[in-house]
Formats: sequence, C-alpha cells, structure tokens
Amino acid sequence: MQVRASIGTLSQLGIRKIAMLAEPTTVYILQYAANGCLANCKFCPQSSINNASKEYVSRIPWPVISLNDLINRIKEQKSFTRICIQSVVKPGFEKEILEIILKIRQHKIRLPISIALTPVESSILYAYKENGVDYIGIGLDAATPEIFHKIGKPYSWNRYMKFIDEAVKIFGKRKVVIHLIFGLGEKIEDFINTMKILYDKGCEIALFAFTPVKGTHLYNLPQPKILEYRIVQIARFLLSRNAREIPDIEFLLQALLTSGCPGCNRPFYNETPSKMYNYPSNELLKKDRAKLINELSNALKMINLEKLLR
Repeated sequence: MQVRASIGTLSQLGIRKIAMLAEPTTVYILQYAANGCLANCKFCPQSSINNASKEYVSRIPWPVISLNDLINRIKEQKSFTRICIQSVVKPGFEKEILEIILKIRQHKIRLPISIALTPVESSILYAYKENGVDYIGIGLDAATPEIFHKIGKPYSWNRYMKFIDEAVKIFGKRKVVIHLIFGLGEKIEDFINTMKILYDKGCEIALFAFTPVKGTHLYNLPQPKILEYRIVQIARFLLSRNAREIPDIEFLLQALLTSGCPGCNRPFYNETPSKMYNYPSNELLKKDRAKLINELSNALKMINLEKLLR
C-alpha cells in the first residue's frame, strides 16, 4: 500500500534530508489518491477540483512512500509521540484507514494514533477506537455555514454538527479536535462564537491560518493579518481552559503554540520563518518573545475579547 508522509516526517525518519528549525513530534501520514480527494474544498491541493500538485497539503510537500517502508522506519525512531493519519475522500477510504491502523499495531508500534477525517458512520468510529485510536480530528475548517458552503466542503454543516456530537459521545470530551481555518472571509466575532459552541459540545480546537496554494481556487486570497490571528489564538487558549478573563501577557505566550491533538506541532504547515502563525516549539517561541509580547498587547487593544467570551 502507498501512502504520503509529510516531508518533515520523512526527514526525521532519515528518508529525506531537509533543514528543519523545528522537528515534528508527530508522524504525519496522508492517504494516497492518484487523482486527488473527491471532496471539493477550494483551498486544498488534494481536492480533485484543483490543479495544484497532489504532492502538497498546505505549503508542505507530502511525498509518496510504501507503508511498509514507513512503518519499518517508525519502529527505529524513538522521538515521536503520536501518529496522525489524515484521510482523503475516495472509495473505501474508511476501510483503508483501518488497514493502516492494524498494520501499525501488527508491528508492535504503540504510539497513540489520531485520525483526521470527514463524517463517517458511527460503526467506523467504534472500529477505530477498538483498535487504539484515541483522538479524532474533524476538518470542519469553516467557522460559519455560509463560508462552509462557499469553500466547497463535502456534506452539509448540519451533517458535520451531528457527526461532531456522535464523535464526542464515542471518544469522550476533549478527544475530538475540530480543525478551523481562520482567514476564509469570516468575522472575528463569528469565528469566536463558533469556537464557543464547539467547546460547549466538548470538543478541542486546532487552529490553522489560511494558506493560499498555487493551483487552488483560493490561491489569490491573502493570508490573515497576524494580529487578527493572535486574537483568535488568545480566544481559543482561554476557551480551552474555561477562562474568560485575560491573564498576564507572559502566560498568554503559550496561546501561540500549535494547537491540536497531544504531541501535534505541525512545523511550518502554515508558516514561514519570517511569518509565524503557530509556533511548533517553546524554543522558537522564546526566541521571538519580545516581538510576540508586543503583538499580543496590540491584538488585545483591537477588540473587547472578554466581552466576546462571555
């Protein structure tokens, strides 16, 4: 079986050589589909409606590799803390994910496994859980039903909401991580309100900054302004802790670390070294400390965040 793996994963495993300012702490695997994913997401290079290279997800290359070769290298590498398997919509993708999980476990790899996927039947979720998956990622991506429809997400907003509720019921609170992309044309207030709803449902949230990729329908849409992204990072950080008051700025620096499943740091998935949205390590965060404290202070002056969080 062929799969894709992020270039950072392959470098950490010694299969490819690239310079890395931060090493990935998760093994990132993507299902392979020669003609791309059957979903019509306008921002995603994997979508079959986009002319982008299928080697990419966001700004990161994901080369094709044999699953057996990948697993053999994972067994030798002890620096990872998690495996993330990302799905694409294609015939039989649910069953193939289960085959990947079973193959990993057959080789005595005991790392916790996350699956990122679109709505599936509850029986599929139970099968994943029974075979060692402890977190589910759900790519809602859009913060409003209008933007959800506009960017070409599969199924419907209501279908996703029902699936989210079912996933929380099966995996437990804070074990379902909703992927949200900021910068698709939403208002900050609407974005924060959707995060509040999702946390009330018992979810966790992984924040992404919109990243235009050449060959996609949204290539000409710019990335979000950094201070606006800082606002939603602060909001997510506080909501995840059930806090409503703004703490000390120094403490808020932690809000800028990559959010998602435990052990997920996604180095430079949306970022370049000169424009960091999510920080993959505390070391890089500390390096930019003075600049980031200034950004956080300015971001908090732009909006009454405590009022929005009530």
